[in-house]
Amino acid sequence: KRLETQRVSLSSKIDSMKGELERERQKASATENEMIDELVALEEKISQNLARQDHQFQEINALREKIKQFEKESEAKNRQLLKAADAARKRFSALYKTIAIHDKAIQGFVDLTEEMKIKAEEVVHQLNDDPNRVQIKRKVFGKKNRETVFEVIFAYKGRLYFRKISGNRVEVLAIGTKLTQNKDLMFLNKC
Repeated sequence: KRLETQRVSLSSKIDSMKGELERERQKASATENEMIDELVALEEKISQNLARQDHQFQEINALREKIKQFEKESEAKNRQLLKAADAARKRFSALYKTIAIHDKAIQGFVDLTEEMKIKAEEVVHQLNDDPNRVQIKRKVFGKKNRETVFEVIFAYKGRLYFRKISGNRVEVLAIGTKLTQNKDLMFLNKC
C-alpha cells in the first residue's frame, strides 16, 4: 500500500513536472521565435543603415566635388579681379599724371559696373585737368589733423573721395557706390 501510494504520488509529480517542462519548452520556443524575429528586424535595420550610409557618402562626395568646383571658380574670379585691378592701376598711372590713386580706389573702381566706370573715370579726368572745376558734394573730415577729404557724386549712386596733396596734386582715396559708402567712410577715418 505504501509503495502504491508513493508510486501514485511520484506519478502525479512526474505528470506535473512533464506539464511544467512542456510549459517551459513553449516559453523557450516563444522566446526563441521572438529572438529570431528580433534578429531579422535588426538585420533589416543594419541593411537600411548601410544603404543610408552609402547614400550619405555619395552626397558627401558630390558636395566635395561642388566645393572643389566653387574653389576653382573663386580662384579664377580672384585672378580676374587682380588682373582688372592691375590694368586699372596701369591705365590711371599712364593717363593721369597729376593724380595719385590709392589701392582702395582701384579696388572700388574695379567693382563698379561698366557705365559707372566711365562716369568715375570722367571725374578722375576732371580732377587731373583742374580739381577746382569738379563739383564737390560735401567735405568729409579725416582723423589725422582733421584732414579734409572731398566727396564727389557721379552716376547718381557713385561716390569718389579725394584730397589735395602737396604739389597741387590730388589723391583719390576711394571709389564706390551708395551701398559701399559706410565702408568707404570708415576707411577714410583710418587714413
